[in-house]
Amino acid sequence: MSARLPRIGLYLTIALILAVAFFPFWWMVDTSLKQPVDIFGGVTLYPHHPTTSNYSRLFDVYHFGAYLENSLIIVAVSVAFSLTI
Repeated sequence: MSARLPRIGLYLTIALILAVAFFPFWWMVDTSLKQPVDIFGGVTLYPHHPTTSNYSRLFDVYHFGAYLENSLIIVAVSVAFSLTI
C-alpha cells in the first residue's frame, strides 16, 4: 500500500499541472460561447445559455475570413519555401 502513495501523488501532480495548463483554453472557449452580457455579468465556469452568434459575428461583421485566408496563404508559402530550401 505504501508503494502506491508516491504513484498517486505523481498522478495528482500531473493532473493539477494539466488543469492549470488547459484552463486558459477552456476559458477562451467558454467566453466565446457566452452572450456579450454574460461575459461581463460575472465569473462562471460554463456558459448558462451557450450561443454561437459570436462566431457568426466574427465572420460577418469583422470579416475574419479574409484575415484567416491571408494568414493561411502566408503559412503555405512559408512552408513551401522552407521545404524547398
